[in-house]
Amino acid sequence: MRMRPFIPVFLLAAGGAAVQPVFLGDGIALAVPLSDTLVLCTDTHGGFFTVSIPTGVRTRWTPSWRPEEAGWEIREGFSYDGFVFALDVSPNLRHVVFAQGVRLPERYEVPEDLEGMRGCFVVVVCGADGGDAVPVAIGVEVGGGPEYCFTSDSRRLVGQPFYPCRPAPDGYAEFLAGGWDAPPPVPPFDWYDIETGERGTIPGLSVGDGFWKCPYSDFFRIENNWYMEHEFSSFATGGVTGRYSVPDGVDGGYIRGWVLPDAVLMEGEECWKVLYVDGTVTDGPSIYDWDLYCWLPDGTYLFTTDGGATVLHGNVDWTTGEASDVTICPGLEAFIEESFVPLPGSQGVLILTPAMWGDGRLSYYPLP
Repeated sequence: MRMRPFIPVFLLAAGGAAVQPVFLGDGIALAVPLSDTLVLCTDTHGGFFTVSIPTGVRTRWTPSWRPEEAGWEIREGFSYDGFVFALDVSPNLRHVVFAQGVRLPERYEVPEDLEGMRGCFVVVVCGADGGDAVPVAIGVEVGGGPEYCFTSDSRRLVGQPFYPCRPAPDGYAEFLAGGWDAPPPVPPFDWYDIETGERGTIPGLSVGDGFWKCPYSDFFRIENNWYMEHEFSSFATGGVTGRYSVPDGVDGGYIRGWVLPDAVLMEGEECWKVLYVDGTVTDGPSIYDWDLYCWLPDGTYLFTTDGGATVLHGNVDWTTGEASDVTICPGLEAFIEESFVPLPGSQGVLILTPAMWGDGRLSYYPLP
């Protein structure tokens, strides 16, 4: 049995008082940080706004592309009108991608069996201020999607689905009119180049039912809705970089999150496992005491060593269970079931309650 290492910890405090989460506002559907002091948010009806940290002041954020002006109708019938299905920001913080729900107007004829696909979304890339917005693709909700993000060099937009058609009402109508067996109106593509507008494919790329990309590299897990089989790939190279199958009769396999540019933390029977994208695996700390909550850009983590009673911030070697430069984060233990979103400078985290895809509350927690 592995002995539990001694971890010296210090109380995270500011001005002599313990830090506590700062409430920024409610009515939040999706949220991504544009900087350490500004968060881009959506509401449940397709609206965008920024929230300042730590004041919570809201300012309307309007992209230069709007669906009504492009000839679309606002989509109704999926939870909320005009819902934004996906939202992300590039690693260099210069571009934003969003997928907004729209509907193909009745003036466009489509095959009767595809009437249900009038409701779709348009994938749009724009500057962080909403300017220079460009419609990139069209898609509908399938598998684990929609999901869109940027490559680690901030150069390309990747994700799924990307329908092979022009991202305009007449282009989508043309695509539907041809049916699934007709040649696509435009060549299929897997990526969009932010600088040139070029589209292309990645040889051997497969995202399965979706993908779970590492936030700090181009590796991703190919989603398959099954915790016992894992495959990994890369948006830089395509193909499968590695596979791992949980042995028969062994419990575990649930992925907790990325902990290295090339490894995830996976549930085992007695301990966490560090599973690398090449399919190799090593033992980690106790699954009963340890847990991961967030991995920050500077390489530190929010984690626990006592089953969630205390949230810690510091450096962790997940293969040994050794931690250093650890501080206690009082108050965060009340939010361990929610979504933690790290700020770009690692000076704090956002807390979205409930987790993404709801009408939630946004809070901020500063870190040293």
